[in-house]
Amino acid sequence: MKRGISLCIILAVVTAAGNAQFFVEGSLAVEYNDATPTFPGHPPEKQFADSYWSVSPLIGYKLYDDFAAGVKANFSRKTDLQRNPYAASGVLVFEKITFQWNLAGFCRYKIWGTEKLSFLVESSIYIGGVGKKEEMTGQHTKKIESRSSFGINVEPLVTYDITGKWSIITSYRLFNLGFRYETVKNEETGLNKKLFSYGLGAASSLSIPNTIGFIYHF
Repeated sequence: MKRGISLCIILAVVTAAGNAQFFVEGSLAVEYNDATPTFPGHPPEKQFADSYWSVSPLIGYKLYDDFAAGVKANFSRKTDLQRNPYAASGVLVFEKITFQWNLAGFCRYKIWGTEKLSFLVESSIYIGGVGKKEEMTGQHTKKIESRSSFGINVEPLVTYDITGKWSIITSYRLFNLGFRYETVKNEETGLNKKLFSYGLGAASSLSIPNTIGFIYHF
């Protein structure tokens, strides 16, 4: 009996692997804003400059036409730079850097589609962290805050097949459903706090509300 059960499990795994298809996916987001006003008696100088980049690699395993699973990651960095040309000691530069990372396991289900266009729902379980640093002219960089989190997230996706191997994918991160547990540590005061949130949410900023990436099917 045990041999029969083991044989059935092996056959099921082999059959699923035979029908499966690997794919890799990646997206890149970049944004830059600045302001360079002119002050009387002073040369043009950037007053502030904000930059942001995000890269998201992914590897998946398509078990069936409507279902896939895999792992993914996201790394992003945001820099806020401010200048004060009226500072007593000359131009004062203040820079704040925020680095964020996430690792997740996910599964996707196709809810509707045509020959090329597909609408999917992706659910994922993730862990992540955030680090914030700031630096001022003439001072050393200091760490001001660190965060760690885990949670479950559900969001809609849209894909469009360009060829048999390549597809475009868009993630609408303005809308998501899930929960998040977060630990925040203030490096300056030493205080720790724990945050818990759940429900239907929206992105905290309208900056880069979604990303466009590419999928390659092996």
